[in-house]
Amino acid sequence: MKEYNLKSWIIEVINYAAFPVIILFCWYQVTKSGEVSSLMLPSIGKVKDSFCLQLQNGQLLSDIGASVGTVIKGYLTGTGLGLFFGIMMGIFPRVNKFFSLIFDAIRQIPGIAWFPLIILWFGIGDLSKIILVARGTFFPVLVNTIDVICSTNPKYVDLIKLYQVKLKDIIFKIYVPSALPFLCVGLRLGAGMAWMSVVAAGDS
Repeated sequence: MKEYNLKSWIIEVINYAAFPVIILFCWYQVTKSGEVSSLMLPSIGKVKDSFCLQLQNGQLLSDIGASVGTVIKGYLTGTGLGLFFGIMMGIFPRVNKFFSLIFDAIRQIPGIAWFPLIILWFGIGDLSKIILVARGTFFPVLVNTIDVICSTNPKYVDLIKLYQVKLKDIIFKIYVPSALPFLCVGLRLGAGMAWMSVVAAGDS
């Protein structure tokens, strides 16, 4: 039994390690041949030296901290707006009809295509990156929130309306609790889009 477990563990390690090893081998061979400019694809040695240098002088940690801060700010902004509009559009058909046309038009344009316009409007800096991250986060959260709000059992809503409670109570006592388990899907997708957006924003 132990021998079988050891064999399966070795096979699993090989499966996980095979792809990175192949990538590194191809990278080494391509840069060694000189067929690709070092500006396009630097050698592994140069990347290692640059990594160690930036790690020693603190530049790497500073850049990572700045990127994480941008992601957090943009993610919280996009998530907050996505949840707000998602709840409103999921509950009120008129609100959905009005904003769906606007959001659908914006959504069809890739996020990276907005970046030049965002730079023109807000300048070069962290604000432009935060807006791009918020835009990338907003739509997955929005779409998922609308879906889960619309899928709320209408019997619960009709029942609580009999007690003539306020709209705020209907939202936070019926819609949000019933949708909460499924909202994590949209939040997870939004987090992935947030990191993709900050990478696309680069050093602008």
